[in-house]
Amino acid sequence: MNPPGNGTTFAIRPDKELDIVAENTLGERVFASSTINQSSIHFKGAQHLYAIGKKPKLAAKLLLPMGNKAVLA
Repeated sequence: MNPPGNGTTFAIRPDKELDIVAENTLGERVFASSTINQSSIHFKGAQHLYAIGKKPKLAAKLLLPMGNKAVLA
């Protein structure tokens, strides 16, 4: 098992004993806790923010500044 903080994520099966079913590397160090919502898990790496999961059915629209106006993208 890799040391904490090196960017390796683990999928575990709930059981009385630790059962690691998958191990994946993000490719950069991770020091923050992951966050989970209804359709994805988010990881903050040293250089990137990762979102892993299903694409939402309705994507949120971004409010972008355009000079003195704000427009929806």
